[in-house]
Order: sequence, then C-alpha cells, then structure tokens
Amino acid sequence: MERKEKNIQRLKAFLQRADGYIKEHTLSFYLIYSVILCFFIEILCRRSLFEAVKYVFLSPHIYLYNVLIIMFTLCFALLFSNKHVPFFVISALWLALGIANFVVLGYRITPIGFIDIALLDSVWGIIGIYLNVWQIILICIAAVAFIFLSVWVWRNMPRHKVRYKRILPILGAFFLSVSLITSYASAREMLPEDFGNLAEDYETYGFAYCFSRSVIDRGIEKTEDYSEEKVNEILSLSGEDGIETELRPNIIFLQLEAFYDVKYLKELEFSSDPVPVFSSLKKNYPSAFLSVPSLGAGTANTEFEIITGMNISHFGAGEYPYKTVLSDTACESMPYLLAELGYTAHAIHNHNGSFYDRHEVYANLGFDTYTPLEYMQNVEENPLGWAKDAILTSQIFNSLNSTDSSDFIYAVSVQGHGKYPRKVIDETQKIKISGMEDEKEAIAFEYHANQISETDAFVGALISALSSFDEPTVLVLYGDHLPGLEISDEQLSHGNIFTTEYVIWNNYNADIAKEDAKDLEAYQLSSFVFESLGYRIGNINKLHMAYSQSDSEEYDGHLKAIEYDILYGEGYCYSGKERYERKDMRMGVDEIKINSVSAIADKLYIHGEGFTEFSRVYVNDKKTDTEFISNDTLLIELPDENDEIKIAQAGTDGIALSFSSAFVLEGIAQ
Repeated sequence: MERKEKNIQRLKAFLQRADGYIKEHTLSFYLIYSVILCFFIEILCRRSLFEAVKYVFLSPHIYLYNVLIIMFTLCFALLFSNKHVPFFVISALWLALGIANFVVLGYRITPIGFIDIALLDSVWGIIGIYLNVWQIILICIAAVAFIFLSVWVWRNMPRHKVRYKRILPILGAFFLSVSLITSYASAREMLPEDFGNLAEDYETYGFAYCFSRSVIDRGIEKTEDYSEEKVNEILSLSGEDGIETELRPNIIFLQLEAFYDVKYLKELEFSSDPVPVFSSLKKNYPSAFLSVPSLGAGTANTEFEIITGMNISHFGAGEYPYKTVLSDTACESMPYLLAELGYTAHAIHNHNGSFYDRHEVYANLGFDTYTPLEYMQNVEENPLGWAKDAILTSQIFNSLNSTDSSDFIYAVSVQGHGKYPRKVIDETQKIKISGMEDEKEAIAFEYHANQISETDAFVGALISALSSFDEPTVLVLYGDHLPGLEISDEQLSHGNIFTTEYVIWNNYNADIAKEDAKDLEAYQLSSFVFESLGYRIGNINKLHMAYSQSDSEEYDGHLKAIEYDILYGEGYCYSGKERYERKDMRMGVDEIKINSVSAIADKLYIHGEGFTEFSRVYVNDKKTDTEFISNDTLLIELPDENDEIKIAQAGTDGIALSFSSAFVLEGIAQ
C-alpha cells in the first residue's frame, strides 16, 4: 500500500512538472502535439503508415492546414482554469473520430462525416452485424476509462488563473487565420467547397478539414442572382405542364441494395451468371447506366435523388437531407406530383422503419402509406440477419390491391447489404467465384454475389407475377450503389464505381423504346420515366426534360436555384400558392387490430389481425413484455380489469411506429 502511494506521488510530481513546462511553452507544445495527433489520424484515415507519410511530403501545405484546424480546437482548452481536462477531452474526440473512421472504412468505402453521428440512433439495432461482442465490450471499457481519467485529471492537475485578455486574442487570431486561409484556398480551388467523391476528398484534403466541413456545411447555398424574376425566367424555359395520355399505369420503382451486374468485374469468373434475370431484362427492355451519388453506403441519398429529382452534390459535404431539411419540410416529389393525377403512393422497405428517419421523412415526401419490416409477416433472413428480398413481392401486391386507383410504389430492398464476411458463413452458396488471389476478399465477393443472385431471383418472381396482373404496370429497377468492397474503376469493364444500371419493364407493351434509354444521373431518372409516360409535371422534372437534349452550362445552375427556392427560399416557383403539406401517412397497408382476448391462469391471450414479431402490447400506454405466438395471437401477463391495451409496432430501436385502436379489458377472469 505504501509503495502504491509513493508511485501515485511520483506520478503527481511528474504531471506537475509537465504542467509547468506546458504553461511556459503552451503554444509550442500545442503545435507539436497537433502535428503528431494529425499525423496519427491520417494514418487511421488511410489505414496505412506509408500513405500517411506520402501525404505529408506530397501535400505539406494541406497537412499543415489540417494541423492548424486541430490546434485551433485544442486552444479552447485555454479558456478553463484546469485546461488539461478540456485538452484531454478534445484530443480524445479527435482520436475517437479517427478510430471510428478506421473502423467504418473496414466495411464501407465512404469515410465518416458529422452526419454519421446523427445516424447513431438508427444504428443500435444492427450494430451486432458490424461489431462482435468483444469489440463492443472493448468500446465500453474505453469509454469508462476515458471518463475515469478525465475525473482523475480534473481532481489532481493544478489550476491556473485564466488570462482572458491574452487568451481571447490568441483564439481570435486562430479563427481569423483558419477563415482567411480557407477562403483563399477555396477561391483558388486548392480546397473544395463541394465534395464529389468523399473517399478521395478525405485522402486529398485531410480528415480534419473534411470532417469539419461536414459539421458546418448544410443545405443549398443561395445563388447570387436568386430572385422571383430569376426563378420565373428559369421556369419559362421549362414550359407548361402537360399530360399526353389518359392511361394511368401503376408505377413501381424498385431500388435494389448494392445491386449491379458483377460480370463487369474483369478479374472474376463465376460458376454461373449471378444475375440472369437482370441480364435478360437489359437485353430486351430500355436500360442504361445510372450515375449514383453513393458508394458502399448512403442508400438514402440515392433514394432522395430519385424521388425528388434533386442533385445531392448541391447540399453540404456528406449531408443526408433525410436527417436535415426533410425532417421538418415537405418537398416536391414523385408522390406529390402523381397524387395530382389520382395516384396513391406507397413506400415499402424490408428493414427497420425508423432507419434514416424514414417513418418521419416519407410523410414529407408525400407517401400515403409506409410498410417497413415491422409490418411484414413470415420474413426470412440471410446469414447476416438482413431480411431477404423475396418478401417484397407480397408487400408490393398488398399495396397494389389496397386501392382502386392507380398506385405509385417505391420499394427499397436490403438483402445485399454488408458487412460482407471474410470467412465462409454459408456452406450452401450456389455461386462460386475464381480469379481473386486474396482468399478473404474472394469470400466476401462470393457472399455478395450469392446475395444479389437471390435478389435477382426475387425480381424474376415479381415480374412473373406482374405479367399476369390485370392492371397496366411499369416497373423501374436499379441498384442504389456498388457494395462496400475493394472495387476500382480499373477492375470494371463498363461504367465506374459510381454507376449502376437501370431497367424499365412493363406488362402492357408501353411505348417506351429500348433505343431511347440513355445514361442518366440518378436525379434524372424520375423525369425520364415521367417523360416516357407522357407526364410533363413538376418544376424539377420539367427542368430536367427541358435540358434532356442539351449539355448547357446553365443546367446545373438553374437546377440549384430551383432546389434552393423549393426547400429554403421563398417558394417563387409555386406562384404564391401554398407549398406541399406533410401527408397524414399511415404505417402499414393492412390494419393491425385487437378482436378479442382470453385469460388463462395469470396470462392474457390477445387475438387479432396483422401481428408480427415486432408487435408490442401497451397496457395503459405503458409497454409490457410481449410474447409473439402467431400472426393473430400475442401473450402478456394478465392486466387488471378495465385496463386499456393497444398494439404497437416497434423495431429494434424501440421506437413505436404506430398504435392500434384501444381495447378495454372487461369481464376478464382475475
């Protein structure tokens, strides 16, 4: 015990000497420390010591700029009497971001941004797919150790009087320096204001700058010439609304997770075609390449571009509009536009309903119903635990049969999702690959090929069912992005890592010529489909149609101006009319309801319709332990007489997406 006390005293003495040195050479210490910390973060960002060293020597000015950003944040510690704790906390945050980025890059290609922090609430339910138990335990231990060390430093390190007259000018000088350098470098295109390929931008311009940019960069920047006159000028180029046909076919957009024709990988050979249905569709129906804004992740941004026709690159660095502006703003979209033609809009996704806040955002995009995983019965899962896509066929037909009007359906699949395993987890896989030297990478590619092969089979089954469906229907299918695997442009025989493909199929011999198909940006696909159907509607869509045969330099600027006007501006494009209002969206197509109850001993059996494994019973608005018996029966502990029960659908994150009508318990046995 005495020896332990002596060691603690020695440690305190050492820290006091260090404190004296730091106090005497504060800025020098902060600079050296920032250089080291920045370098270590860049090693993590590049997952390579060699690449980090090369970056420092080839781009020393960019590296020092990133050092300046980190040093600026560390200097905020000088505002506290015990500056070591905030210094320690800020350092730990930078280090944690670097480590988190290192981990994220292990299963996806897109580096971490500030928006990923906003997505944390959606990740808890699936974190087990990406981290094993020991990794989660290690993170928890590190968090506890961090808190313990912070408290220990706070209690034991000396405090000093803060000389604000000296510190504030230093912080002001740093702020001014960072601002001026950023403005100067951006004006001369040494630093980007808009990020295209995030992975490349992080490697080129440094983690500190890119992540910081993602913190402050939000929304669409107002154009210098924005005015009512300018908006009206742009609209005049787009022409008037026009409907060229009385036919109102059902329209289904099918967004397929990490789906593409893997035969484009030059170095790989497959035991059989993993996507034979898709290959056949491309030969016989309108099809071309689709440039998407995401790679390895970011499904919601491809989805956003398709549904709204807006260009995600006009928004902030790494921004997800689903987590920012669309959380409280209704937006012009395919569902709203088609509603004016009598369509009912349905969204379907075989994953958690609250992921990317879809349960809130879809109402602002004009959907009438939304059916996520929590409302699906008898769902089969793949080896990683993702729902298989075959379940979507029945869900699509449920939506089609739920109305007498024409239907617009936006279905998003999930089966092809990573994290792709580096060891064999399914011995029954049918597709085998060869040609890849790295065994672990080959296993990952083979797993992905087998998953999208099953997705391809689902597409075939869906088309077979739609072929005999007695309502005219158009099906638009495409991949949302390439998978989070090591793929480069050089490995692909066609397209690039930011391209998938689309196909437009129909069951009534629609006049959509195969030769009319052309390579498109994701934000142009909806307008191309609308134009093919003779629907000339919507400010964004008409703008795309007006420039469909032109490479005008005005195109991008005009699109950005209209996007700003719709989401952030005065709404001049609506000519004084009210903008779109949030829909009163219904969760699920089929009603979930309680028909009767029966009490046996101390248990209550609840009988009804539409129950799933995600059904939870609430007694007097308080969630209670629920046992799923079947699709029409749930079991709970026996409540009291006259208690009120409801059924909620709640995912792994615990969010109750909807409630059934209340059922009052009367005459139950006690």
